[in-house]
Amino acid sequence: MSNLLYILLRTSLGIFLLLLTAYSSWSEQQHSPSPIWYRLAEKETLDKNRKLDIFRVISSQLGATENRVIPEKDALTLRIATYNVHGWLRPWLGFKDNFDDSAYDNMLKVIKWTNSDVLILQEVANIAGRQRRDDFKDRASRLGYNFIACCDTGPLLNCILSKQPMTDIDALTFKTNPPSPKTYDNEKRCFVRGSVSLPSSVEKLSVYATHLEVRDLEIIGADMRKRDVPANIVRQRQILELINYIEKNDKNNNVMIGADFNSPRKEDLQYPIADTTAWSLFSEETNKVGKSPSSEVFDELKNRGYVDAFSTTNVTVPYFTVWSGTRIDFLMLGPKWNLPLKESYVFYNWSSDHIPVILDIKL
Repeated sequence: MSNLLYILLRTSLGIFLLLLTAYSSWSEQQHSPSPIWYRLAEKETLDKNRKLDIFRVISSQLGATENRVIPEKDALTLRIATYNVHGWLRPWLGFKDNFDDSAYDNMLKVIKWTNSDVLILQEVANIAGRQRRDDFKDRASRLGYNFIACCDTGPLLNCILSKQPMTDIDALTFKTNPPSPKTYDNEKRCFVRGSVSLPSSVEKLSVYATHLEVRDLEIIGADMRKRDVPANIVRQRQILELINYIEKNDKNNNVMIGADFNSPRKEDLQYPIADTTAWSLFSEETNKVGKSPSSEVFDELKNRGYVDAFSTTNVTVPYFTVWSGTRIDFLMLGPKWNLPLKESYVFYNWSSDHIPVILDIKL
């Protein structure tokens, strides 16, 4: 009897400690940019309309529960990261909600922890009532980012922040991007360029930051008639415009595009989910709203010789970079790239609805 009582007490204590650990981890996640430890219970139901639940399930199924160790950066390493900061808003809220100071602080902590020399940002808040441009520039400067270049989408900014001197700054709005009643706040898509000086080298690194279209557009043609253009076709035109600009205007060998492409690659979504694949699930969801899954953006990049930084460093690509469970955030290297690479990383956290994508370059 005493042995049975001992076993029951020991089991109860184990369950209690397990629940306490789970609660502590969950509580910490709600208020800090800690790595993801959350796992859904087997019988817990999923509300497919809630991005947070979808992300939890996918991250659990894929085992994305711990970050690989990102090493301390030495003097011979140049670190670059791209990160969509969601307007400094809590990621499970929409853009109509007010600026969130805790989310802003958490994302700045993530930025500090990545310790990047060059930081590419999408969706930097730029709207009255949520504007933090002066504060952001001040805090960025305190982190060592004394060179900042941005292009203005209207409600948001795409930015390049650099600790190294940055020149030859240019910012353009995409031609295939007129104001449209179908777009959020008439958001204009754009790209910004900066030429970053490399320490102890005469070479420079050309960095481009952009964020491609996510919605269908209403285009007014030369005949003044309105036409709907699917988002995937808009993205294809935008990436071609950017590539053509680079080929015409950029003389640097080392060119990098850091972007939220708003488009996944089919090859990244072949992993199994339950009894199907992620690509099949993605296709099913897009077909429900009358759209087709497509990878035109990556077809164009591949045709022009651009490669994914993860593929180049022979590191397993991340399963996802955004809460929809897809990989849409990339660092793409141009066809003349000649700098040696060290390694690529992601930093799992849920401060934003995206996670940072990071690349170390050997100088």
